[in-house]
Amino acid sequence: PDWKKGLSIFDSRTLEFVLNELKNYYDIKLDVSNIDTTQIYTGSFTHENLEIALNSITLPLGLSYTINGETVLLSNK
Repeated sequence: PDWKKGLSIFDSRTLEFVLNELKNYYDIKLDVSNIDTTQIYTGSFTHENLEIALNSITLPLGLSYTINGETVLLSNK
């Protein structure tokens, strides 16, 4: 499985599903109150670096993020 290789791959999954996976791997809190989590995401993220993972998810969807301690705030660009 890809997760054993340090990678999560998604094919047409809701952003909510993808972000829940991200939370599990990085043990972070997410504030998604300003975005639509029903958007569909196809792509992947690495389990090695939080910022690379966040960029892999947010850039294709036109989102941005701010890291504040253990909380990541996602917002529209």
